[in-house]
Amino acid sequence: AYVIVLANPGISVSTKWAYDTFALTSEKNIFNLYSSQKENQDSSADVPFVVRPFSPEGLANDLERVTSEKFSVINEIKEEMLAGGAAGTLMSGSGPTVFGLFPKENPEQAKACCRKLMHEYDQVYLVNPLTSYLIRQRIEWILQGSLLWTGASSSGKTQGFDPCIRGFESLRPSQFWP
Repeated sequence: AYVIVLANPGISVSTKWAYDTFALTSEKNIFNLYSSQKENQDSSADVPFVVRPFSPEGLANDLERVTSEKFSVINEIKEEMLAGGAAGTLMSGSGPTVFGLFPKENPEQAKACCRKLMHEYDQVYLVNPLTSYLIRQRIEWILQGSLLWTGASSSGKTQGFDPCIRGFESLRPSQFWP
């Protein structure tokens, strides 16, 4: 289990630019979500969940190469997180947010890294990931109609989703979950 540090350097990265700049390659993917789900599904669950051992060394994001070539701050944040004790780091999506996975057994490392990064960047967060139990619970509530599918975020990206779902966009899940 991990504690996560999220850091956004405050730069703007266009997703369109990242995909336009990304050159398709024939490199083998380290992790393919679709095939992994088919191979490692927990078929006893109402909603299938991937049951797969996780290793932070296997983190990969092809768009990270494109974005970090133009914005060196991505690699600088990753290096700071690794030096601070992160077991693995990765840029999220097309960027610029970077996350570091810190072993839950030593949360002080994550807190210290978070404090250090906060001196350099305005958007730095220390979060605990949802457990599969909480995710399943939220999905069951949605399927039962206990959560309303209304509302909108300031960006409009998650219009029509309830606050639990919008929490993923906000980078501050602690606002929405206990």
